[in-house]
Amino acid sequence: MKRKFLNVFVMSILLVAVLACDSLNSSERLLLGKWKNVILDDNVKVESITEYKKDGTFCSSMKAETVVNLNDAEIVDTLDIQELIEIRISWKGTWSLKDKVLEEDAKTFNIDNIEVKFVGSDVPDDVKVRNDVFESEKRQMYKEWYSFCEKELQGVSSSQVKKLNKLELVTLDKDGEAKYQRYEE
Repeated sequence: MKRKFLNVFVMSILLVAVLACDSLNSSERLLLGKWKNVILDDNVKVESITEYKKDGTFCSSMKAETVVNLNDAEIVDTLDIQELIEIRISWKGTWSLKDKVLEEDAKTFNIDNIEVKFVGSDVPDDVKVRNDVFESEKRQMYKEWYSFCEKELQGVSSSQVKKLNKLELVTLDKDGEAKYQRYEE
């Protein structure tokens, strides 16, 4: 009987200790997990996935795809060439949610991949010329996106949480409103 009482007593203490370690409030617990945001704007599609972890860290990844008609962009006249661009970026940091303000402090970022392809009837047939142009475009894109990431992704950003439930997260920041859906792989 004493042994049974001792076991129940020890288990009770362990349960209290485990529950005490969960210092997250209900909104923070609701935020935990993966969220997906998709933006379609003109010829650009941006998909981002952010995972908020219990230890106060987050990791985000973004894939942006666009098609640029070089004739419309006044880069070349009367040529049938479109540039297909795909960029993948990831970043990590810490997060906090207090008084409906979500704060993210991005510590690191990485440009995971840049793909550039040209399609159309006027794309050069010469493989070397085509590859030289691809590589030149990729280098230029990398420089532009690296600069963007340094300015826009690194450091502290804050957004007002307008809506948060099991399936939907809506935030508002300097760039406007963003809608996220719970993401399950």
